[in-house]
Amino acid sequence: MVRILLLLVGALLAVATVHADTPYLPPAPSPVPGLAYDQTYFPDADHDPRIPTPESLLGFPAGDRAAAPEAIVAAIRAWDEASARVELVHYADSYEGRPLHYVLISSPENLERQQEVREGMARLADPRGLRGRERDRLIESLPGVAWLAYSIHGNESSGADAALALIHHLAADRSAATRELLDELVIIIDPDMNPDGRSRFVSGIREFRGTQRNVDDQSLVHTGAWPYGRTNHYLFDLNRDWIYAKHPETRGRIPQISAWRPLLFVDAHEMGAQDTYLFSPAREPHNPHFPPYRNRWGQMFADDQAKAFDRYGYPYYTGEWHDDWYPGYTDAWAALRGAQGILYEQARFAEDGVARRDGVVSYRQAVHHQLISSLANLDTLRRNRERMLRAFAEDRAHVLADDGPYAGQSWVVLPDDNHGRMAVVRDLLRIQGFEAQRIERDARARVTDYFGREHDDYELPAGSLVLPGRQPEARLLAAMFDFDPRMPDAVTTKERERLLREGSTMLYDVTAWNIPMMYGLRVVRVEGRLNARTADENLARNRPYTGLVAADDAIAYAISGADDRAPAAAGRLLERGVQLRANRLDTELDGHALPRGSVVVTRDDNRAVDGWLERLVEVADTLELDVLAIRHGRAPGDLPDLGGREFGLLERPRIALLAGAGTSPLDFGSTWYMLDHRLGVRHSHLDETRIGTMDLRRYNVLVLPDRLGTAPLPSALVDAVGDWVRAGGTLIAVAGSAGQLAGGDNGLLATTLLPDALESLQPFQDALLREWLAVSDPLPANAWDRDAPAGAETPWAGLPALPDADDLQRRDDWQRPFMPSGAIVGARVDTRHWLTAGSDDVLPVLYGRSPVMLTAAPVEAPLRVGVYRERDSENDDNNGPRLAGWAPLPAGQGLDVRMSGLLWPEARERIASSAWLVREPVGRGQVILFAAPPTFRGAHLGATRLLENALMLGPGLGTSQPVRLP
Repeated sequence: MVRILLLLVGALLAVATVHADTPYLPPAPSPVPGLAYDQTYFPDADHDPRIPTPESLLGFPAGDRAAAPEAIVAAIRAWDEASARVELVHYADSYEGRPLHYVLISSPENLERQQEVREGMARLADPRGLRGRERDRLIESLPGVAWLAYSIHGNESSGADAALALIHHLAADRSAATRELLDELVIIIDPDMNPDGRSRFVSGIREFRGTQRNVDDQSLVHTGAWPYGRTNHYLFDLNRDWIYAKHPETRGRIPQISAWRPLLFVDAHEMGAQDTYLFSPAREPHNPHFPPYRNRWGQMFADDQAKAFDRYGYPYYTGEWHDDWYPGYTDAWAALRGAQGILYEQARFAEDGVARRDGVVSYRQAVHHQLISSLANLDTLRRNRERMLRAFAEDRAHVLADDGPYAGQSWVVLPDDNHGRMAVVRDLLRIQGFEAQRIERDARARVTDYFGREHDDYELPAGSLVLPGRQPEARLLAAMFDFDPRMPDAVTTKERERLLREGSTMLYDVTAWNIPMMYGLRVVRVEGRLNARTADENLARNRPYTGLVAADDAIAYAISGADDRAPAAAGRLLERGVQLRANRLDTELDGHALPRGSVVVTRDDNRAVDGWLERLVEVADTLELDVLAIRHGRAPGDLPDLGGREFGLLERPRIALLAGAGTSPLDFGSTWYMLDHRLGVRHSHLDETRIGTMDLRRYNVLVLPDRLGTAPLPSALVDAVGDWVRAGGTLIAVAGSAGQLAGGDNGLLATTLLPDALESLQPFQDALLREWLAVSDPLPANAWDRDAPAGAETPWAGLPALPDADDLQRRDDWQRPFMPSGAIVGARVDTRHWLTAGSDDVLPVLYGRSPVMLTAAPVEAPLRVGVYRERDSENDDNNGPRLAGWAPLPAGQGLDVRMSGLLWPEARERIASSAWLVREPVGRGQVILFAAPPTFRGAHLGATRLLENALMLGPGLGTSQPVRLP
């Protein structure tokens, strides 16, 4: 018996040893009913076996799962080498160093004459001097150019995988149908428009994938984790970047598209997993500057695409939620350049497939849908190539004609001392291919300003930049520069009905975006012919700068606060150990005007800093800044002197930017981009969920970006920042974060949200009256009288009484659903505040579903919504004081709120005179609040400057710092 037991123990030990040395093998995936997809992508193809298959290059058939960016690049390089029909073009590199390519596919004969094709399309696109016979010859001989762009959102993966299958098919198929297609078309495929986002997404799939197939679209393998894969490295939505051209992906593509002038431009996306398949045309509203043929051709392409889906019995739809009002979408931007832009939206399946109420749909089928659409669109272009070329050529000639739609208007950018911002403008005009002239002598013209007011004899100074409407890219120029495009009444009626019935909008994106207002420029639109002496402007040549010229007798050197690059110079110099000052108020030293926010380096402050002058030269040259030598520190009259209190000593900002699952990736990313690419300063990214365990003393600036939806700020974060701010920190909160701090019961702020203030609005009314009197008529007529006046007049005399709190609450509940999707409002600027350095007295700012913030002293509101204007007393029966919502309007004054975009009267009343920018002192520190994201899409330059001032000037000018003993 003992012997038997010993044998059993030995056997068990042997088995255990074998298992310890053998890798664990998980069970094979169990079958998922309905997941198999046996439909062949190209049933009639005759693929040349000499062309490598996707499976041989990827390790799996195209469409089985999402290919990584590196695998996509390896595959297209292999096909470039293997096929005479393929040419690979490397057009850019992403921030993370990944190459971006497009694949040129056509017959070898067309590839041989590609330069001829580009030149021919360029002649049709700019037909000045083109005779009718030559135009007809080009239309008959040129192939149709198609640009198929896939997966600009990195987590919308099926498009890029469809691109791989399509490239191989077009490169390898020997059928007559494909040969005919390639004879008549040049097909450009951009297979992976956002490789950084796709890499983040594919990595997430690998991290969250289990051993079994997953068809639950709520699981992490399908949704991904923050910050998700939709966006590029800096978390920008590249499908909104076309009109602003901020990123290398966009900036690399625009010149290539401009050179090829495609007739067809496909933009392949994905949408919610429980949806089906959407394709163009869009529903109203349509941008008013599209070519007239867009709808006609759109219906034709859609009919053919629908028939292709019907052959398989697959569901689809058009319109519904998709509009093309915003011109910065991929397909809309392409359409404004003359192409037929077409959007695809496939239900998003990250991998395997997704279970829906109608059954399981596989990822492989999703990829097939994108292929069906692509082939159908290409065939429609092939069959209508000549007709589409003719329509394109006729419209391009029309916009250049004497009686064309843009012949009687132009936009004039007035001269500005903000040379940094003007350099950004010139760069944008150049990359978009716009033409510009410069006014050589002062001129006068009839113009329209931002508020739609006409001026009959307006001065246009020499040096103004003229953008004539009559130019080849007139449609795109107008879409980007038109101050206030209006939706048709039928559309706004439907939007109003939806808001009233459902309390939600049908608009898909912002309703205002124009470059002049977003960039904070001084621009007017000229009506009629401009009578001025002008010369063509070379937009590639920026204004020359002088840099720093050292002077032995200089006591200081200064960089003008008018220039957007001043905060960047301050941050970089402070990081290099140079001591700086900045002026809170405008002044003049040694004959040089120094607007508020100017950066000053004095010899006295830097006695112990070796090499400070060399560091100043380095930074100025890097930023291409003029540096002024100051030899005399006393200002004329009562302006601030260099040694006075208005020149505050700056503190090096030690910045932390908070991130995490509750943070808006878009606002976090645009702030990060600003810190890296505009300011160029060091900073840290902190996980907001761990903030309670961190030592915040390392930082003197904390930035809380906008929230993701209604996600609350972590309670530990709110608890942690209170003492930190009181000890001298600068807390900056944006949009949703600002609203939660102001609206929270945390005892930190006196700033209040409108819904919380309805029972006691009087202090906020009085604050507005004080601000108005301070800038309009501060001195009463009886200031030096001796007697005590009986019944002295008060500023609220004659002001209508507010309704009771219950009625105010009811009114606010009624107005809240009418808040905008994204409109531009006019903000009046406190031009004596250091936060507004670089701004004029009016600044256009974005407003969405933003917190409506109310302030009273000692809280400061450097920007308030609405610009005062004198009312016409002859046509106004009530020219006395009145109320705009809760806000008092002084006698004789109106308040212009809306500049551009859809802003309902309920919303205009609700936000009138609310604070867009707030600075509240808290202990030795300060809290700065923004009602809306100031770095929106990297293009809200006027508002971005406000945030840069807060970051670079705030720790020195806005807090109380201790004297540090040696």
